[in-house]
Amino acid sequence: MTREEFTAYAQKVFYYHNKVVNGLIVTASFLDHDQWSTSAPLVRAENAMAAACQPLNDAVSARIDGRNLRFFEKRQLLNTVPACEAATETTAMRLSTAL
Repeated sequence: MTREEFTAYAQKVFYYHNKVVNGLIVTASFLDHDQWSTSAPLVRAENAMAAACQPLNDAVSARIDGRNLRFFEKRQLLNTVPACEAATETTAMRLSTAL
């Protein structure tokens, strides 16, 4: 995958992740306390997604702020972007069955 292809892939994952986060915000308003407890599958999936996507979110924030990523941070994205995508897909699946 070229640098340009990876950049496009990372952007696609970032936008997908944000779409799912927005869905979580809306869905949370419809769930009762038991469904939104820390042990609920949707909450566990959301927490895993947040952890998996944090490096991508940090990289996007750095770019917006005009900061350059260090070599290690760029290299880390090669693994974390696919992990973010997978965690986001899991959360989206849980979200689709939450209501």
